[in-house]
Amino acid sequence: MKIKNSLKALKARHRDNRLVRRKG
Repeated sequence: MKIKNSLKALKARHRDNRLVRRKG
């Protein structure tokens, strides 16, 4: 259950991470 929650947060952050990586 905890892992599923982590995956959801990671997926939502993945999009932001990609944008930050492009900028960085």
